[in-house]
Amino acid sequence: ETDFNISINYAESRVDLFNKKLDRVGKELTTKLTLPILAAGTAAIKMAADAEGAASKFNKAFAGAIKDAQAAVKTLGDSYGYSNTEATRLLANTGDLLKGFNATSEQALTISTRVQMMARDLAVYSNVQGGAAVASQKLTKAMLGETEGLVELGIKLNQADIQQELVRTGQDKLTGQALLLAKAQATLNLAAAQSVDAMGAYARQGDNASVMMEEFKSAMADMASEYGKVLLPAFKSLLGGVTDIVEKLTDAGPNMKGFIITLLGIAAGAGPAVKGIQGISVAIK
Repeated sequence: ETDFNISINYAESRVDLFNKKLDRVGKELTTKLTLPILAAGTAAIKMAADAEGAASKFNKAFAGAIKDAQAAVKTLGDSYGYSNTEATRLLANTGDLLKGFNATSEQALTISTRVQMMARDLAVYSNVQGGAAVASQKLTKAMLGETEGLVELGIKLNQADIQQELVRTGQDKLTGQALLLAKAQATLNLAAAQSVDAMGAYARQGDNASVMMEEFKSAMADMASEYGKVLLPAFKSLLGGVTDIVEKLTDAGPNMKGFIITLLGIAAGAGPAVKGIQGISVAIK
């Protein structure tokens, strides 16, 4: 073997080694950096989109009391560990229900804020699976008359109890939406009366690991949402462009659709074809 061939072989081996190192580095960067960044970006965009949806419902539910509603979100974040999006969403969900009972924005906000405060304390005190969001849902459903779920929160109510409370407050003769709102308030009052020990549980257990984890998750959610807001306009623009392409492909004529299917067929067969060529090459070698 000539010196020239030896040099060529050595150079080829060094190039192969370099390529292998590049491949390994590329895979590691993809696995440990690129994919996590893409995942984080996707999560941030989703959280920002969720926040946008929650804000729309929130603004409608508390129209005319937006400043007070925004202050309530801050209070729930500072004193009860809610993320901004979660506080906004839960306040809006309960508030929207109460507006259906003909409550004013101010009334809906006051009751809804109370629900979210109780929900956090009850979730901590009773170790509710799903946390404050689940507790809030159960309290909100109870105001619709579905009181069975309150048992998980350590509360037991029935319609007779609520009727008795209406009699006590002189609201038993109300009708229509006014009666529904009165029942909702009576339900919440009775639930609070049975939850005296639970109230303040979140503040008392501030150094509890599960409470600290909830605070950390809320802080991370707020951070992700803020970064997502920066990414969201570009994502909307990209999504709009992709949607336009999809719509054009959907509306394409039969000839164009046939051409696209042919191209896809060629692309699908490219991989196996290259693999086959590689096998022949190795056999010849």
